[in-house]
Amino acid sequence: VSDEGRFVGAFACIWGVILVSLMVVSLSNLLELKPGEKKAHTILNRLRMRKKMKRWAGLVIGYAGYRHLMKRKYGVGSTELKDAHLTYLKVLRGFQDESRRARSIFDKSEFESVERDLVRMQNRSEEISDVFTKLAVSQARAKGALSNLICQLRAIDSLSRMNTRI
Repeated sequence: VSDEGRFVGAFACIWGVILVSLMVVSLSNLLELKPGEKKAHTILNRLRMRKKMKRWAGLVIGYAGYRHLMKRKYGVGSTELKDAHLTYLKVLRGFQDESRRARSIFDKSEFESVERDLVRMQNRSEEISDVFTKLAVSQARAKGALSNLICQLRAIDSLSRMNTRI
């Protein structure tokens, strides 16, 4: 393998890395939702969830009515009433699960926005801390320079007093 071949191989590797990274960046920018699109997506999800919840609520009400009819028709200890009650409980659990899932979806988006705000505040506090550190270093330097200047002025003053005495 010649030096020219190694150079061409190294150049091809670097060029490949650059092309792949540019492709990844452009694809991620293309797939990232803009704020308006995110809001529209959230609204669509809420509408879908509301539709599901209405369907589940209708089932719960229907099976509650069916259970009530079975109780009136067959009495308290009947197997028909027990079956109707078990079906009602299954539907009610499904409704509760769907309700929890809906809350977790909506709470998650709010949680992410709070998390972003906290990260921003943390970054800002780190920047402020850096500024305070720089100020403390500058203050220490200025204090050192000032004390050095005071020492020099005292030395000059003591020399001038000695000269006036002589």
